[in-house]
Amino acid sequence: MAGAKSCSAKLIQASNAGNPASIITQELKITSLTFHPDGGTGKRTLRGTDDDAGVDEIDERGDGEDNAGEDKSGEDEDEPAPRRRQVPSDDESNDEDEDEPASRRRKVGKRGQERLAERPMWKTMAPPDDEPSDDGDSGGGAIEEDEDPYSGFADADYVAPGPNMRMIHISEQPQLLQRIIKAAIRKAIGDVIFDTAYRSVDEQVKYNRKTLRSCARKFGANAYAHRFRVDHAFGKVTGRVLNGRVSKYRGDIKKVAMAKVEGFYKLLEGPDCRDVIEHLRSKKRYIYPVNAEGDLQPTKPFFHLAMISTLREAFFTGSRGSFAERYQDRFVSSITDGPRKQERELPAAMVAMAATSIASSLDDYSTGVRRKTEFNADLYEDVYRSHMAMLATICENSPNAYHRLMADLYNCTSSISTHLVTTTTSNDDMADMDV
Repeated sequence: MAGAKSCSAKLIQASNAGNPASIITQELKITSLTFHPDGGTGKRTLRGTDDDAGVDEIDERGDGEDNAGEDKSGEDEDEPAPRRRQVPSDDESNDEDEDEPASRRRKVGKRGQERLAERPMWKTMAPPDDEPSDDGDSGGGAIEEDEDPYSGFADADYVAPGPNMRMIHISEQPQLLQRIIKAAIRKAIGDVIFDTAYRSVDEQVKYNRKTLRSCARKFGANAYAHRFRVDHAFGKVTGRVLNGRVSKYRGDIKKVAMAKVEGFYKLLEGPDCRDVIEHLRSKKRYIYPVNAEGDLQPTKPFFHLAMISTLREAFFTGSRGSFAERYQDRFVSSITDGPRKQERELPAAMVAMAATSIASSLDDYSTGVRRKTEFNADLYEDVYRSHMAMLATICENSPNAYHRLMADLYNCTSSISTHLVTTTTSNDDMADMDV
């Protein structure tokens, strides 16, 4: 049972990623509020809690007749009732002439001016409405009060996108920035393969900024790391490069799956094809292999020949080096003790991505005639998360069965043999899976 808790916890967390409830809203705390006896409000100070921003103080004085109390000093019953007037601040005289113009009465006093002069002359760039203000990375440290967040940009320059362009060109950027972006792309693709293929918009923005800053620091590019932290526009436009590569990765897996489904599922265009697709998509039958008699083998999920072939071609082959070669150190075991901790497994995110691509490719035939469907998060993120949840359930119910499943998938897809069979999962643990 070693590693059971960590295995299921990671998979459940990955399958639930993107939940809007995980978004943390910024709080504002009222630190000082002074009320006058007549109900008027004096000075209020609001302090933000954003670690990246300096503390901004907002002084609100009573305005006109709504918030001002009456000055009753020297009041005589023979004299007409005095006019309502503004409550003076602590540093202004209480003997102020009532006939004084309103603009004079509302003027900030000497103490207020001194307080304004002591404020820092900068503040963190406010992010756009669709972007969170903090990426959750505390590794960069807080900005000192006398530190200018916009300093050092001369050493962190970049070439902005051209007219009507949303994305920068890597080849046009300074050499150091090119290295940072390429390193961030490599990490982003690895995390998509081994952690999760889909994040919410807010999570992706945070992830991009954190990854770019981390890569900048690894290259000793502190000026760029500093700019990624304080210049949200720069982080956003650079992060679009990572988004584009992640989207391309998902599209490439779908292209591989598209070439597999027609032959492996024996699809023929026509009226009967719709019924075949509906049958395969029901209860995820498309992920299970069939025996010689055509019967489904429910104890071997994700071992359909279309799955094996898609995983093999998408991740273990490539003329310029495969994903498996590039990230070979990230193939590990979910078992942490004993000899089986040396047996490599396929990551759940990889298996779920291949299964989702096959589901989308089958949907191309849903009308009876092959028509390419859109393969985007809005349509298929739920399919992906259902596969992740299924794997998490297997891991939670039987860690040994989960390990055997994923280790056998690794051995089958990484084998140099071109003869693909589905008899490698004869281990008794597989029969105990409740799927």
